[in-house]
Formats: sequence, structure tokens, C-alpha cells
Amino acid sequence: MLAVIRVMPGQKDALSGDERKALAQQLAQQIGSRQFESLLDSQRGKTKVVTYADRL
Repeated sequence: MLAVIRVMPGQKDALSGDERKALAQQLAQQIGSRQFESLLDSQRGKTKVVTYADRL
């Protein structure tokens, strides 16, 4: 279990615009990947999935 003891505000100028854009893109990719994995898991639960190891 974790507890937050304090929150310290960051400095908005600590990152350049390009760095902020890159971090935002990484976050969007991670969220998209998780959503896609959730969709696949949901579909696997609803349908019969056959995996052919020799085709992977």
C-alpha cells in the first residue's frame, strides 16, 4: 500500500515544448495500447480463438 504524504507543484518551464509533446505522445500510445489489449481480452472471452503456433 502506498500513501501520498505531500504533493509539490512542478515548474511549468522545466520541460521544453518538444519534451512535453513527446511525453504526451508516449502517454497517448500507452493508453491506446491498454485500450486495445482490453478490447482483445473482451473479444477473446466472447469468441472462440484458435492460435496456430507455426504461424506466429
